[in-house]
Amino acid sequence: MSFLIPIAMFGYLPFVLWLYGKLPPRRAALVAFITAWMFLPNDTYYFPGLPDYNKTFAASLAVLLATFLRDRGRLAAFRWRLYDGVLLFWCLTPMLSSLSNGLGAYDGFSNAKNYLTTWFAPYLIGRLYFGNREAIRDLLWGLFLGALVYSPFCWLEMVMSPQLHNWVYGHHAHIFSQTVRPIGYRPTVFMQHGLMVGMWMAGGALAGLILWKWDGTVKTVFGFPLRTLVIVVVVTAVACQSFGAIGLLGAGYLIITLCRKLRFGLPLKLVALLPVLAVSMKVAGLWTGEGMVNFFSKISEERAASFEFRALNEEMLIEKALARPVFGWGGWGRSRIYDEAGNDISITDSYWIIIFGQSGITGLVSFALVMTWPVIGFLRRYPPKTWAEPAIARAVPLVTLVALYFVDCLVNDMKSPLYILIAGAIATLVAESTGRREWDLISPMEAGPRLAPVPLLPRVL
Repeated sequence: MSFLIPIAMFGYLPFVLWLYGKLPPRRAALVAFITAWMFLPNDTYYFPGLPDYNKTFAASLAVLLATFLRDRGRLAAFRWRLYDGVLLFWCLTPMLSSLSNGLGAYDGFSNAKNYLTTWFAPYLIGRLYFGNREAIRDLLWGLFLGALVYSPFCWLEMVMSPQLHNWVYGHHAHIFSQTVRPIGYRPTVFMQHGLMVGMWMAGGALAGLILWKWDGTVKTVFGFPLRTLVIVVVVTAVACQSFGAIGLLGAGYLIITLCRKLRFGLPLKLVALLPVLAVSMKVAGLWTGEGMVNFFSKISEERAASFEFRALNEEMLIEKALARPVFGWGGWGRSRIYDEAGNDISITDSYWIIIFGQSGITGLVSFALVMTWPVIGFLRRYPPKTWAEPAIARAVPLVTLVALYFVDCLVNDMKSPLYILIAGAIATLVAESTGRREWDLISPMEAGPRLAPVPLLPRVL
């Protein structure tokens, strides 16, 4: 293990405390969280009785600790909402699974505490810091600028092969063979997998496109035309050669454009509900994925074979999960498939099938509520006819990214804390607004001279 790993992982706490002394709290939280996600190592420390200490927990712990020490009034102003209970219930589903399988309360608590750090902690940060107009603007710019910063690292690895994590932290974050693509390499930079980098760059590209096409308040960034920098991020996202992320980027921008032009939110609502329909059909045996295999075969035989292999595995795992449909099998690999020799022969690429196997229908329903509630709630409160207002327009790509991430969970197991943080921000917007002009006001959590709006970057905004 490289000596830089513990320095980065445990030195991040004092770094964020220092950051809170240099920037307004909201900006410090944004920079701290995004920087951790982009650059901290993909390593985990295990401590008995405590949550797994990984980059997600390091980022969340650092921000929440700094908030408690240097921005305590924000915690005092926090008000619980119904959606918070939905998310807490999702985080407690491992406890229900363990108890129903006779694994004991301690086993359930051990799994639930990791759910709380993976899901609820980032969500709470989104609720605390990013629930009003100025905060949404910062968050959108943070996604775009983060992707812009990542672009040269992506190009370096696309040419030289994914080596940055190995050079800095002494090991590859994932299996190196999975980075080889038809043209060059798929970058991983400092993330867990190339698929995660692809989604990160696609999200930044979507944010940049909306800032360029819809916002119009900023023309140059660091002396460069915004249009040029957006093109750089979009081209980089495509060059990462993550087929799913590219498709979601194109679909996201098309859906946003359609909703705005037609002044009709149904396309985005359908995207948010698509995973619910797809999973329901799979579990009921009404859809096996054969049509998708035929579709992919026209594009790439390799992708068609990969998708068919996934579909066959999912069929076996669904059959196993249906033996305990309500609360699932719990942890310890009990939901997986084993041969006569006791060897694990199952592959779980998709997050939804992992949830179904471990937590059953209870887990699937609660996770679906977590991911769809912010999208549906936003569309009800702010239909497309209101999107001409820049303040609302800036929230649209963030809402879309939550829906697209839910779709990505149909095929990948990439737990990114950024999307649940965004869900927390959108949930706050929906809960705090009343249909009047509160969008244009600073919420109670932003009150006080220290939290008054300031530019994200002096030469940007």
